[in-house]
Amino acid sequence: MKSVPGNWQAARMQAEQRCSSRCRKGVRLLKTKTVYRLVFVLLPLLCASPARAEWLRVSKTEEMAIYIAPTAISRKGHYQRFWQLHDYRTPNENGDRSARVFTEFDCRKGRIRSLQWAFFRGPMGSREMTAWRSKPEDWIEVEPGTVGEAVGKHVCDG
Repeated sequence: MKSVPGNWQAARMQAEQRCSSRCRKGVRLLKTKTVYRLVFVLLPLLCASPARAEWLRVSKTEEMAIYIAPTAISRKGHYQRFWQLHDYRTPNENGDRSARVFTEFDCRKGRIRSLQWAFFRGPMGSREMTAWRSKPEDWIEVEPGTVGEAVGKHVCDG
């Protein structure tokens, strides 16, 4: 029996195209899911992060200085979301010198909670990021004379 070269070559090309098309769709889907995951996790850092913003020092303790980025405050009703920068005097137990904290303040009830943390080797949020935590913490009632009160005055009254 004589085979017709054009038929099997055409069939092979069609099979390769189908496979290639499926593979491309799979890669596209994977890229899309990855992009969505990255956007979901990093969007608050990229959009609201005051990387080039001016930091305003609102409090200072023996262990650290606390800054906020007043130009990056997001107001929604009586809730204020903003970035804090904790600049440690000495490295913490993990060797980090600073942390950026995405924070939510309830101005009506006088309470605060951290939503996301990013830790850095260098002072003022510089050098490499060493850890990332995006689990919202429980609300903490703000006591008079604390760092939380100083922060609340700037984000709620300012």
